[in-house]
Amino acid sequence: MPPQGAAAAPGLICLPRASKMVRVTDGALDKNSPAPRGRRTGTRGMPRSAREDEILTAAVSEFAAATYAGAQVTGIAARAQVSKALVLGYFGSKEKLYIACVEKAGPIVFDAVQAGLDASTRDRAADGEGADSVFSRAAGAVATSLFDALEGRTGLWALLHDRTVPHGEARSTARAHRQRLRAQASGGVADVLRPAGMTDPLDHSAATLVWENIVTALMEWWRRNPGEPAEAMGRRAHRIFVALAYRPG
Repeated sequence: MPPQGAAAAPGLICLPRASKMVRVTDGALDKNSPAPRGRRTGTRGMPRSAREDEILTAAVSEFAAATYAGAQVTGIAARAQVSKALVLGYFGSKEKLYIACVEKAGPIVFDAVQAGLDASTRDRAADGEGADSVFSRAAGAVATSLFDALEGRTGLWALLHDRTVPHGEARSTARAHRQRLRAQASGGVADVLRPAGMTDPLDHSAATLVWENIVTALMEWWRRNPGEPAEAMGRRAHRIFVALAYRPG
């Protein structure tokens, strides 16, 4: 259902997780990639694609921590343990590097949301409405899927919703991915509102924005509490959603 800032969703439905997941630094684009070693390495002997991925991972972390406006290519190079010249040699500029990060991050977030929506649909088909509300079940499924996909890389969400990006190609690229996520969220929100008889377009629009900001708030809380595992975040989100939809009696 969701989504959208910078440095900087009931029966929980968890997606399959790799049996031997490597813990990676915040912002990593590939959850199965090993974390960077504690020493600077050269490019000789490393495939270009692998080096690019290392730089992109470092860039996501830097953009998430400092925002686009505050991020420096020197800081990204330091995180990737390469030279500034190498970063610019691969990507050309900070703007082009940000665009490359967004183009990688967008599909990861979109696919995670879609997996949650699909899981919620399967759950309703198999078990009916159950004890939880339509909202808490659907929101919980989406949030759980997002937490699972973004564990160790919450920077991807912040990257896509960075409001400090100036006008230009970078801002337009990020906006295009947010609009895709909003259209996806709109469909999920409609499925929640329909059983309640809510068909007013303005209600739908407002509810979609409310949902996007709920997800953003959860992601920001997670960023501030990085020790929380995805499973614990899923349970916490479920409790919150059930409480929000609770009706005494």
